[in-house]
Amino acid sequence: MIIDPSDELLTFFEKSLTGMDYGVYTEIPTDKVDNYIHLQTLYLTDEGTKNSIAYDCSLTIDIATRFRGQGSRKQVNSISSDIMGRIIGKNIITQNFTSVTDPWLDTLENETLDTGDFKVIGKLMILRFKVQQN
Repeated sequence: MIIDPSDELLTFFEKSLTGMDYGVYTEIPTDKVDNYIHLQTLYLTDEGTKNSIAYDCSLTIDIATRFRGQGSRKQVNSISSDIMGRIIGKNIITQNFTSVTDPWLDTLENETLDTGDFKVIGKLMILRFKVQQN
């Protein structure tokens, strides 16, 4: 039986990032959270064969720090380094899936937004990996 790995993979990454100074969310927090990590989008491409069920995966992670006055990209860079240390090259094991290729960093992009009331300095990370169904 083919199983959608989305929930298991998002839970795996959420647990891997738990314990950081920032909240980790699979939806953008609606309350006034100034700093957060958002597991934004998980793309799955079928790479299965007639003998195995496998997916090429891409996970977009959004890191956001919101502040008034002066801020620094240093904080965002520190958080992205922490995320990479917790995830890059780690074996993914869930109830129904195992990594064929451990996560690697595909893209790292800086973001800045100035609304007038506050600034957001952030970073967009795209991780790539492959999993197969057990």
